[in-house]
Amino acid sequence: MGRLARRRRKAQNETQEDAAAALEVEQSNISRAENGRSNAKGTLFRLIRRYTELDVTPEAHYRLTEKPRQ
Repeated sequence: MGRLARRRRKAQNETQEDAAAALEVEQSNISRAENGRSNAKGTLFRLIRRYTELDVTPEAHYRLTEKPRQ
């Protein structure tokens, strides 16, 4: 999921610093999330929600689902 978030962020021409500012976290948190560090799951899920059409369902096992259209 981290690689997906990174690809989508870069496709929108945003840096890790841009993402960090938008999510109000430190850039190092973005780096950890994109590189699969387990202590950055919350940030990773927020990246997924921001840069993709997917959402994360925190059930027994995390699952990606399409966001409802508005």
